[in-house]
Amino acid sequence: MNIIKQKIELGNIPFFFRHLNSPDNDANIPNRLPFTLAYNPDLGLIIQEYNEITDNFLSKAYKLGSEISGMMEDEGIGNEYAEDFLNFIANHLKLDSLKGKKILEIGCGTGYLLSRLSEYGAEVLGIEPGIQGQSGSEKYGVRIINDFFPSSEINDEFDVIIAYGVLEHINNPAKFLENINQYLKKDGVVFFAVPDSEPYLKTGDLSFLLHEHWNYFTKNSLEYVLIEEIAAQCMAVSSDFGGLIYSVYKKDANKSVFLKTDRKNMISKEDLLFKTFNDKYNSQITCIKSFFEKMNGNEKTFGIYVPGRFINVLSKLEDDINLNKIRFFDDNKSLYGTFFPSFLIRVEDRNDLIANPPDVLIIFSNTFGKKILSEIKDKIDSGIYLIEDILNGKYCMY
Repeated sequence: MNIIKQKIELGNIPFFFRHLNSPDNDANIPNRLPFTLAYNPDLGLIIQEYNEITDNFLSKAYKLGSEISGMMEDEGIGNEYAEDFLNFIANHLKLDSLKGKKILEIGCGTGYLLSRLSEYGAEVLGIEPGIQGQSGSEKYGVRIINDFFPSSEINDEFDVIIAYGVLEHINNPAKFLENINQYLKKDGVVFFAVPDSEPYLKTGDLSFLLHEHWNYFTKNSLEYVLIEEIAAQCMAVSSDFGGLIYSVYKKDANKSVFLKTDRKNMISKEDLLFKTFNDKYNSQITCIKSFFEKMNGNEKTFGIYVPGRFINVLSKLEDDINLNKIRFFDDNKSLYGTFFPSFLIRVEDRNDLIANPPDVLIIFSNTFGKKILSEIKDKIDSGIYLIEDILNGKYCMY
């Protein structure tokens, strides 16, 4: 994973890993860290270039409990993520056949998904370095090891291993996949879910970059990495919810019937995506800056819906935008009243938006933008804009 021929230095961006009660990260963790996006042609994979300082702070952050990777829960959007992934699993395994099967989930968060699978009679085990694992273990009644994977506390082989929102966090995916196979029974099945980076790479969208993510997968690169590293039959598909890629492979599948991906074509696709992002990310910042200027940003109040998608851009524009005029809104209940690192802007909810709307509202989400728009456009009299329109130079007010 050390062959890097292209890179983009993006400077310091917010080091966001959990919801904050103040504008500063805790435990002596900095609010911002440098970020370099790079392309590794050896794996045909777009990555965050390894940085030991970042890696050390990430270890501290994971132990404190990372809360930004779509944790599955029994309510709200977390439940929607869980239901969609359960449907994917059910497409490949009959859930009624899980009785007595041993299931391991790596990076299991609160253990909610495991609790659902245990309802079918599966014997489940989770491993999670964050503190949310222990509280979740009590809440959902599942066993969760408080450690990083692999762990000396795991002394078994499993019929099913799940890594949901994990592989993008792994600096050395080849070693990680090797470790998974050591704990997998013959004919065992592995399920993955990772964020789909392709839409953001195509548009030069900075919002998808997180220090936690060392790898930025597309369907193309995820499938290729799995094939190259495990030499087994696998497939990758877009999720029905949340902008994810799901993948599944079976250990010791009949490899002779499966031809490896055409390396040259695959590599050229990822290389083009990297160059496209490099060409476009500065124009995204310019487009948003121009929008604020056109809307008389120093005088009007601006609301940002889904602010987690905005903070990277804001870190590049804070000298050009009046931060006192910016407000943050989000439907995630756990975000209410919290802050993002280095920004003195408290997150409000939809009720606050309706009670006291800003002059201009930008819905900063490609995945959920139109859904949010349909739910709020008749409830406020603000000028509402979708970020995808702004980036396309279309100032369409809804």
